[in-house]
Amino acid sequence: MSTSSTFPTTPIACLKAHTGPAHAVAFSSRTGTYVLSGGQDRKVCLFNPSHNNSPLIQSYTVHGYEVLDLAISQDNEKFVSVGGDKIVFLWDVRTAQTVRRFVGHAGRVNACAFGGEGDSVVVTGSFDASVKVWDLRSKSEKPIQTFTEAKDA
Repeated sequence: MSTSSTFPTTPIACLKAHTGPAHAVAFSSRTGTYVLSGGQDRKVCLFNPSHNNSPLIQSYTVHGYEVLDLAISQDNEKFVSVGGDKIVFLWDVRTAQTVRRFVGHAGRVNACAFGGEGDSVVVTGSFDASVKVWDLRSKSEKPIQTFTEAKDA
């Protein structure tokens, strides 16, 4: 490891848009050009940190409680947000609209991730100690698989 490289000490941008704590942050796939954040204020905010004058691009609001986690698809066209309202929202980035919503957890949803070939599923983990797998290719709003072996959130 080279000792000549130093860790940056000057921030590139200050991304302020939430009126409370930010609970989740995710970078866009591949290039990492864009940043999503989700907060206690129930908003998801999309930023481009390289735009110094106005890094906030879009705000997404639909959650009834705080946003606890975010995941971005590999093609950067969709993202998932989850939180205290126990609902899993699939978003279209361009239209700023929810494409799908999945309901089935009995407690707040703490974690989410895309998976499968072509991001064909979303996996969520909840305070109810369950992990659910949601199929994005089908029209069903029920999970295709539920794991209940977890002993903790």
